[in-house]
Amino acid sequence: MPRYPALCRNAALLFAALAIAASLSGCGPSAYKNTILFTSHRLGNLGVHSMTPSGEPITPLTPRETDAYGARWSPDYTQLLYLARRGETTALLVANRDGSRPTKLVETSGILANPTWSPDGKRIAYALTKDGATQIRVIGPDGQGDTAVVFDVATADSPTWSPDSQWLAAASASPEFPGIYLRNPSGVNYHRLTDQQDSAPLWSPKQERIAFLSQRDGTPEVYVMHSDGSLQTRLTRNEAKEYQLAWSPDGAQIAYVSEVDGNPEVYVSRADGTQATRLTHNAFPDIEPAWSPDGQRIVFVSYREGNADLFIMDTDGNRQKNLTSGPSTDFMPAWSAR
Repeated sequence: MPRYPALCRNAALLFAALAIAASLSGCGPSAYKNTILFTSHRLGNLGVHSMTPSGEPITPLTPRETDAYGARWSPDYTQLLYLARRGETTALLVANRDGSRPTKLVETSGILANPTWSPDGKRIAYALTKDGATQIRVIGPDGQGDTAVVFDVATADSPTWSPDSQWLAAASASPEFPGIYLRNPSGVNYHRLTDQQDSAPLWSPKQERIAFLSQRDGTPEVYVMHSDGSLQTRLTRNEAKEYQLAWSPDGAQIAYVSEVDGNPEVYVSRADGTQATRLTHNAFPDIEPAWSPDGQRIVFVSYREGNADLFIMDTDGNRQKNLTSGPSTDFMPAWSAR
């Protein structure tokens, strides 16, 4: 008897299973790449919320009894990291991607700042300031192995991971020993990359370059260098301030905020400093740019409607759209995992 009918039935079952799997894949971690995290006062206290790029639905993710802020996705989009303050203490927490099962990793009477996932998702770097001194520390997402990363200088509070998760870069907070330094989190290998008044280092997604701010020429300007400290190149040339750097996911462009026109506006430049383009144009501050994971859009904070709201635009500045509105303050957008 021919076997073709059975083969056809088996093929039909296989295609049905594949179709079901495809329909469910949008509910997995990758679906959260298209979800923006942000901090808002909309429920009376500071809280972490999420939304899609269309601006809805807006979903609270953190408990209302604490002030929560500064959320970041884990690299696989299965967890979120955030800071919370209650009374005199600040805590670092990890929760499931929907905000459930928050787990406290660190709690201190000091100040916690700028937590950031390692790209492999195995460690979290953060800054702890206590008694006037700042430490860069590393901890596992399970709360284990909380250790200080020892730099030979007092550091600023904004560590940044290399894409291979092997290095942390930090700026010196010491006027006597300025510059940007690298340290392997395990405590071995140490490099000084710059010796000027430089700050806010940010590794490119492909690891070959580091963007940073420098006051070596007077006001904070955008610079880029190779990750070994060579070829330090100034990208912006004006007497105004630049800040809030953000690499595009492909490492080809850098978004930043500039006050060159007398008001904070979002700009984007190629990594070699060419084709610098102003993306926002209004009389109120536009700040905090963050790229979408596919590099096609930028979310940012604008005060054009009287208070801080989130807006979205294409990377050429077109199709600017308000995502949040009303009397609440919405800020600290985080789209991609880093």
